[in-house]
Amino acid sequence: MKIHLVRHAETVWHAKDKYSGKSDIELTENGMNQSLHLAKWAQAQNIDAIYTSELSRAIVTAKPTAQLLNLAPIIDSSFNEVDYGQVEGLTKVEFEKIFPELWREFQNYPADTQFPSGETGRKALNRSLQAIHNILQRVDTSEVLVVSHGTLIRLILTYLLDQNLNKYRRLFPSIHNTGVTTIALCHSKTRQSIRNSLEVHNFNHYLI
Repeated sequence: MKIHLVRHAETVWHAKDKYSGKSDIELTENGMNQSLHLAKWAQAQNIDAIYTSELSRAIVTAKPTAQLLNLAPIIDSSFNEVDYGQVEGLTKVEFEKIFPELWREFQNYPADTQFPSGETGRKALNRSLQAIHNILQRVDTSEVLVVSHGTLIRLILTYLLDQNLNKYRRLFPSIHNTGVTTIALCHSKTRQSIRNSLEVHNFNHYLI
């Protein structure tokens, strides 16, 4: 099965580079245009299912594609962004100033840092892997579009490459809005075997 991982389109928090996890944030005008370009790209593929996180920025990003392909998106909270808890809405400068010790921990162990009132990146990854496992069990689809979020996608790719999760920020410094990362996976019996069942991987980041 081929899975296209797509980060949502640009939001109004993009310019200020704020930590955006569970907040519902509107797309910019540029973001809306990016969503239209995504739909044009998707039209040339053989996508037969669309999944999105439950956050509006992902749902709105997927809407033009869903309409063009006449597919009803499947909303799955497992593909939500990492919950940053009390760091939500802060810039990097504010994060370091308000939570200096947490900031230092995050620089060294970003996947295992527990955000106050939030979660770790590793926990977010685990829920997304279960969702991917469920997708792989579908027999009625062969090519899936998943509209999700930057940090979660970076964690997924790091896991599939069998790398140290705490290196995800160095391996994938950023994921472009509506950039597409395509992976090919075969069916697996257990969640742990998802990585081992990686048949083909294409980590070229398509800008559309």
